Amino acid sequence: MCEKCRQNTNDPGSGPWKCEDVSVWTYHTLPENMRLATENDLFDLFGKPRYGVQFLAQSFYSGKYEAYTLSSLLDERELKTFIRSSKVYVKKERK
Repeated sequence: MCEKCRQNTNDPGSGPWKCEDVSVWTYHTLPENMRLATENDLFDLFGKPRYGVQFLAQSFYSGKYEAYTLSSLLDERELKTFIRSSKVYVKKERK
């Protein structure tokens, strides 16, 4: 755990921070411009990942939200588990 994580993990007023060890942005609370994701947000009709889609995943352990970009490095089965558990969020579309 990097120094920034140690300082911010238990301080809900700290706002978002970027972990220097894993280069991931973390949020204590869900930003207002986010909505619950569906599999269709991250996978096409044939089940192929939509690489490049940005999303937040809520930790099952800490409840915090971590920012990711869908890439071939992510485990698709694990991501689908998070989606089905209502733990993945994408930006709301502007009207």
